[in-house]
Amino acid sequence: MKTYDKMGYADFSIRESDRIYMIVTDRFYDGDPDNNGILGREYRPGNLSFYQGGDWKGMIQKLPYIKKMGFTAIWISAPQDNELFSRSGDEAGYHGYYTRDFNQVNPHFGTACDLAALVQASAELDIKVILDVQLNHTADYLQYPSRTYDPPEYHPAPPFNNPDWYHNSPNIVDFTNPEERQNYSLGGLDDLAQENPECFRALKEAYWNPATQEGWFSYGFAGSRIDAVLEIPAKYLEEFQNYTGKPAFGEALTGSVDENAALAETLWGMLDYPLYFQMNYVFCLGHSWEGIHQIFSQDHKYPCPNRLFTFLDNHDRARFLANAGDSFAKLRLALAFIYAARGIPIVYYGTEQNMAGDYQYSEENLNRVNRESMTGFSTETTIFLYLEHLNHIREVFTDLFSNGRQIEQYFCTDDHVYAFSRELPEQAEAVLCIFNN
Repeated sequence: MKTYDKMGYADFSIRESDRIYMIVTDRFYDGDPDNNGILGREYRPGNLSFYQGGDWKGMIQKLPYIKKMGFTAIWISAPQDNELFSRSGDEAGYHGYYTRDFNQVNPHFGTACDLAALVQASAELDIKVILDVQLNHTADYLQYPSRTYDPPEYHPAPPFNNPDWYHNSPNIVDFTNPEERQNYSLGGLDDLAQENPECFRALKEAYWNPATQEGWFSYGFAGSRIDAVLEIPAKYLEEFQNYTGKPAFGEALTGSVDENAALAETLWGMLDYPLYFQMNYVFCLGHSWEGIHQIFSQDHKYPCPNRLFTFLDNHDRARFLANAGDSFAKLRLALAFIYAARGIPIVYYGTEQNMAGDYQYSEENLNRVNRESMTGFSTETTIFLYLEHLNHIREVFTDLFSNGRQIEQYFCTDDHVYAFSRELPEQAEAVLCIFNN
């Protein structure tokens, strides 16, 4: 069997021209049943709170499928080793957010060799791989207010098993309070103290150590998405991006353009949550274009609006088809919209297979039912073919859609029609985009 070495630090990076396919690794495709874990323990097929078997080998097998659809990048789950279960035991670390060891791979996803093979196989198809980065927390080891591990063997891997590297505060209650947001625990997860020099140095070197040419970026990742950036002081986000030398985009669960734009001053890009919320009102609920008009009218607040990452749903939000009452017409309209609008489109795995999850979403089940296992890999569904076409348009007119200015051409509060153009000032090239909701 062929073994793969790491590619090394990539000489390519994510760009405004990319089209991204987001994958929850454990839910995509099982290419190696031997790494699934113990049946009935952490591996419980059909129980979406636990591992379902997806891995990097499975992803490699399906790269031609992703390539055919026309995507230029994949964003995969955080690859590091996770604590097997939450402290309560009712959820496994399949999602990548219960970090146990920042320096080792999650064995349920495969080996270090398998990850190297995925990044290399992707590069051979001109598909970039985006790293999901955790700088805010580990799994829940320190039970507030204790400053010791109980039982003593229940702790993260060294060097992160030092209680002084954590704020050890109660859970965040008031997310509008920056002090609480940045120093308290997010959902019980142990909050890392980035201001501790040793802690932040270890975090940075886990992702990239130029002296040894080791760390996650030595696999050849093209950039990163940083989790929970509202919960991390901005100066550490900037320092991390500068240190790794790769573009990073942040996740801030906010509807405020001002809040999102302030973080965009620090990072290469940001997920466009303010636009996401308004698109749900317009496309799913049939509201007027007023909310979207208001979001676009504030684009001047961003250093580069074309570096916003647009999306209809993801692993933290209900699937679009569920919100839209299973309307494929609404899905096609909304997909066309994010492909035409400024920004970098992200499509959540399974959208092309009409995946909707459980239609009865609630705060209690949201992060289970929107992470169901991939239902199939047909290349003939209407949405697969539609995405293939949209990706082709973005490919043919790369400069126009990647760098072109967006200019509103028509908006009226009471009209279902909305129009904008994308234009390149120095060239006689433009596209007029008209949407009838």
